[in-house]
Amino acid sequence: VQDAARLLGRVAGDRVEVRLDLAADLAPVRADRGLLGQVLVNLTANARDAMPAGGAVTVRTAARPGGGVRLSVADTGQG
Repeated sequence: VQDAARLLGRVAGDRVEVRLDLAADLAPVRADRGLLGQVLVNLTANARDAMPAGGAVTVRTAARPGGGVRLSVADTGQG
C-alpha cells in the first residue's frame, strides 16, 4: 500500500486528498503487488470521478481477529 501511495496521489488529482491509515506490525500478506496496486488505483480513480467538487479517499489496513489483514478503501462522496 505504501508503494502505491505516490501513484494514488497523482491519480486523485488536486481536489481529492489521499489519506493512509496503516496499522503497524501487521502479518505479512501474500498478494500480487501489481494487482493490488491496480485495484487501489481503480478505486481511487472511481472515487475521484464521483467527487468532482473534491473530497478524500482513505486507505486503511488493520489486523483481523483470528489472523489476517483487512484492507479497506473509503471516500467522502455521496455513494
